[in-house]
Amino acid sequence: MEPMKACIFELKQKGAERIHVFRWLDSPYRRGLKYFDSFGVKVEHGGLTLCLNMEQRTEKTQSVKSGYKLRSFKVGDDQTWAKVMNAVFGSSSTASDFWSQTFLGVDMDSDFDPQGFFFAEKEGNPIGICAGIVLHNRHKVNGSYIGGIGWTGVEEEHRGSGVGRALLMSALDYLDKKYVFLTEVGTQFYRTAALNLYESIGFRIEVSSFDLFL
Repeated sequence: MEPMKACIFELKQKGAERIHVFRWLDSPYRRGLKYFDSFGVKVEHGGLTLCLNMEQRTEKTQSVKSGYKLRSFKVGDDQTWAKVMNAVFGSSSTASDFWSQTFLGVDMDSDFDPQGFFFAEKEGNPIGICAGIVLHNRHKVNGSYIGGIGWTGVEEEHRGSGVGRALLMSALDYLDKKYVFLTEVGTQFYRTAALNLYESIGFRIEVSSFDLFL
């Protein structure tokens, strides 16, 4: 960390007021935040990538509460997925937008498997989604493709019911059956509920991006 501090002060002396840090690898993120704060540098959080060694999962499949059920993606669910995604994330995506996603380097032609895409339903109405994706265009780790978790969320009125955790477990179980060794998920530091959920299962912050204000 000391070499980074020296770089920060050198840039400050040259007139920099803001430094963008992109893809800080293997980041002890919270320790870094405390370190920057110790000499008066403020941080604006960007994206985080968390990784999970599938052999170190702290939990396995979790059942859902009475009244809820999980199901996998079916033919014709494109628009339903987009509708739930918009309700969860406040977006305005269409079904066609869903198929053009580039999250985690997903290639829908090679990576989409309906058995890895899950809905949570309440009384037959979809209220949550989560996808487990085998990323065939990424470099293998320990001889297996990397897995990705995408579009995880539950409509606000159903949060706190354990449905989000159950969806995530189903996606991880799917990846387990595909012999995935390492799984990635992306989020933001301010999404504390999502971050706490991922870390409680064994995900750890691996890559981060942020801005430093001098």
